[in-house]
Amino acid sequence: MIGQVGKGATGVMKAHLHFYVKKPGVKLAPNYWPSTHDKNPTSCATFIRANYFVPSEWLKARGAKRTLADLQALRGTPGRVLVNDVEVTGQLVQRPDNGVTIDARTATVRVYANDPRPTPSVPTLPQN
Repeated sequence: MIGQVGKGATGVMKAHLHFYVKKPGVKLAPNYWPSTHDKNPTSCATFIRANYFVPSEWLKARGAKRTLADLQALRGTPGRVLVNDVEVTGQLVQRPDNGVTIDARTATVRVYANDPRPTPSVPTLPQN
């Protein structure tokens, strides 16, 4: 696991993404974070630097793009895209009535057929 949504120890913070990449050989539980066990900010920071990669540096070393604009520059600018004479260039358009999703945000326009089957319901348990 390299990402987890957190709301703080007491669940009162706004949801935010935790993104950790442990260094090779580090054996810690997937949800371990030092401040849960050690309230000293200096020793926590030292532990983190010793056992985890800096996420932005780890991603950059693997060619990750920082912004949607970076990604679009790599893929190219979309041409003009019309769906039933409606301009959808640069948009992600969901058309549930037609059962498709159109991604016209990059030079390669993709059309996805949505699964027409309803989401299966969970059967109820019999009453005893």
